[in-house]
Amino acid sequence: MVGRPPDPKLRKAREEAVMQAAMQLFAEKGVRQTTMKDICTRADISPGALYRYFASKEDIILAIADLDARDVDQLIAAIEEGPDLVTTLQAWSDKLIAWQTDELSARLRIEFAAESLRNPEVGAAFQGADDQLRLALEAAIERGLERGRIVSGFEAGTLAFLLQSLMDGIAARAALTDTTDQSALSAELHRLFSLLRV
Repeated sequence: MVGRPPDPKLRKAREEAVMQAAMQLFAEKGVRQTTMKDICTRADISPGALYRYFASKEDIILAIADLDARDVDQLIAAIEEGPDLVTTLQAWSDKLIAWQTDELSARLRIEFAAESLRNPEVGAAFQGADDQLRLALEAAIERGLERGRIVSGFEAGTLAFLLQSLMDGIAARAALTDTTDQSALSAELHRLFSLLRV
């Protein structure tokens, strides 16, 4: 007798529960110190069931990287479709600060950066989204320079690197401190972006 076909909604819900449990553990214990058994316990799922969704801890990390890439894709689309880079970044100030200062996200950024240095597959998964964002920023900066909407004298690749580094630095600071005033950070980031406008 053939069993019922798998319910796609149930499968997705279980995958998300496993990823959420894994993210919490990675942030608390670190990627290296977290075991598949730990993830099973936190997700309240049996090892047999877990392996139906993810063959390894690396597969879970790659699925998390895919979620991260989707968020980055939203920002890239806004940069590409926006009237100009400064206006887009200012409009996204609140969201950027919220992403970077969320405790779980900030801790995961540090953990995944460290894991990327040890595991090339993990590094490649996260680097892809970073590279796409850098290229989108560079192109938008070049357009802004050509149209006279960004202060002249900037080199697009260097400025894109600095903008990404600023975001990474905000996440690192947020992971290391107990308090962040998101409203104040967003307001200052908005003002900082305005310094790029002619």
